[in-house]
Amino acid sequence: MMGQLMTGQADFALGPFVTSRWREAVADLTASFYYINYHVITPRPVVPSDPAGIVKTFSLQVWLSVAASLAVVGVAMMGMMWVGNKFQWNTKVVPACGRVLVAVWLLSALVITTTYKGNITAMLTLPKTNVPIDSIADLANQDRLPWKLEFGGIDKLMMESEDKATQKVGREVSGFIPSCWSGREAIRAGEFASVCDTLTIRSIMSWDFSMTGRCHFYMAKHRLQDVRTLSLLFPPGSIYFATGNELVLRLTEAGLWDEWLGRELANATECLKSPSADRGSGVKPLGLVNMLGVMVLLAAGYLVSVLAFAEEKLHLGFSSF
Repeated sequence: MMGQLMTGQADFALGPFVTSRWREAVADLTASFYYINYHVITPRPVVPSDPAGIVKTFSLQVWLSVAASLAVVGVAMMGMMWVGNKFQWNTKVVPACGRVLVAVWLLSALVITTTYKGNITAMLTLPKTNVPIDSIADLANQDRLPWKLEFGGIDKLMMESEDKATQKVGREVSGFIPSCWSGREAIRAGEFASVCDTLTIRSIMSWDFSMTGRCHFYMAKHRLQDVRTLSLLFPPGSIYFATGNELVLRLTEAGLWDEWLGRELANATECLKSPSADRGSGVKPLGLVNMLGVMVLLAAGYLVSVLAFAEEKLHLGFSSF
């Protein structure tokens, strides 16, 4: 399109085009009518099913403290029972110190179980989704997902940045694509990530949601530290430039650009939300994987009960001799 302008084959280019000093040197640019940023676009993270989530409500230190307190209380109760059997043969009344110990332990257990119940309910209601790539730095510091950039000089723009992570993304690119739009299928399939302007990302998200009814793309929260503007291009000295520039100004002042974009890309709004919101507001039944941790805990409880019962029977059997 730039070549057609320079050779006089076109009267103006309805791009729009990102403003740059190279384009300003060979064409007349109208007033800027839209501002764009660059963000990383990746496949959308999904809410994982974690069978071990049942124990992640507390940290390892808390679980170890609970286990240690249980062991201490158990040993103390066994000690008091032994002392009672040795010195109080004819009484079945539990000593006052034993009742106090059991009461304190039950009160502590009530607080612990109430807290655990609240945390597990929150985890099931609104699970947290891990977002591995949420900035240029995250993209540069991982090796799981390669990245490709658009043709057109964005890699040179990154190389000129003062940010080390941005320089690395521009330097260690694994390849190039004609445009983010043409590479949208490969990005959705998880073949690579890319760095695209917000307008293109919103267009991809709107197209994807319109076609599938779901969100498969994620736009990183932190943008590339570079804001670009969009303009229309005219050949140098064009007689249509003044009229075109005035029309752009009027449309911008009336807010029509934003209004039109909002209508065209309305479906992108749903996909701009956090991945944690993908569960929706309805009730979602829990699957076998979600309940696997509970089942393992139940089986462990049954096993401990059987072992305790066997130990008591053996103890009574030996005591009878």
